[in-house]
Amino acid sequence: DVLNITGNFTLLQWAKLNSAGVDAHHTFLGKYDATGGVQHGYIMWVTNTNVLGCRVGKTITSTDHAGSTNIQDDKWHLFSFVYDGAFLRLFIDGATEGTDLAYVDGMTSSATQKFVIGARNESGTTYDVFMNGVMGDGLAYNRAFSSSEEAYFFSKTKGLYL
Repeated sequence: DVLNITGNFTLLQWAKLNSAGVDAHHTFLGKYDATGGVQHGYIMWVTNTNVLGCRVGKTITSTDHAGSTNIQDDKWHLFSFVYDGAFLRLFIDGATEGTDLAYVDGMTSSATQKFVIGARNESGTTYDVFMNGVMGDGLAYNRAFSSSEEAYFFSKTKGLYL
């Protein structure tokens, strides 16, 4: 399964939010398992304060990072989450939204969990924290994009949404 990523990755999602802040997380996409307190995988979401958030996890250790820009503005945006093995980086419309040290020693994704777009499948059987808005293309790469690649990708795909 190509989405059982255990190293560097980039997640990209075009979306327009209708509303956020109702739940702790409105999920864009990810492959995440937190059953029994064990946290495996990766996920990108909208936080309850309407900013972009992300998590990477391995066993009981996980790292979260959140941006600072309110993204509940009823406009299309390209949201990106990059993990390079040492740092979590967030981007909005090709521009850096924030960087944080990843306090995990590597990353694993549960082979039994599903890769989900627009919801979270934390337990393996129940879907929750659904995305409230319109979603366009969602992509996952098994490598970490650079800042210039993020800007380039935004410049080449924005004509589809803006």
